Amino acid sequence: MVTAGGGALESSVENGVGYAQAAVGLQDEAGYQPFTDGWAAYREAHAHLQAGRVDRSLEIFTGLAARTGLAHVLGLCSLTSILALVGRSGEAIAIADDAMNAARAHANPGIIATAYYAYGLAYAVADPHRALNIFREGLVYTRQHQTPFSEAIISREAARRSNCSARASTRSTKPTTPPS
Repeated sequence: MVTAGGGALESSVENGVGYAQAAVGLQDEAGYQPFTDGWAAYREAHAHLQAGRVDRSLEIFTGLAARTGLAHVLGLCSLTSILALVGRSGEAIAIADDAMNAARAHANPGIIATAYYAYGLAYAVADPHRALNIFREGLVYTRQHQTPFSEAIISREAARRSNCSARASTRSTKPTTPPS
């Protein structure tokens, strides 16, 4: 049963990749009404990510980030978060400010909320305190702009950082010499 279920899930992921690739391929065809520039490729990159093809996903996000408009914003924000999640925080930090600024300039609350998530992830390893502050700021933003999905994922990350911060401060208050 588990194998059959796993196979069905794998098949569904591959179907998702195929559908996303078809949308990208059809966007310039006469007679089709395409998604806003960048959305189809953004979905394709996420489908590849779900299928475990991180490198392909990063290639697509990098291509989007090199474009203009919404495609640029989607690419930068996604690239920032995925680089951080795969342990390339230095690269994520290098583009994090640009991603946040691009999202703010685009002025879409959902995308800005996503940028807060990416921005916090970029600093999670190198500067956990800064990451926690970014996530807290993101929580205020998501609540003000009613973006519940982003609020949930940012809440999770803020809780992780807050919990780690509390453990670190508890350790630092313990005596450094053993009791006699």
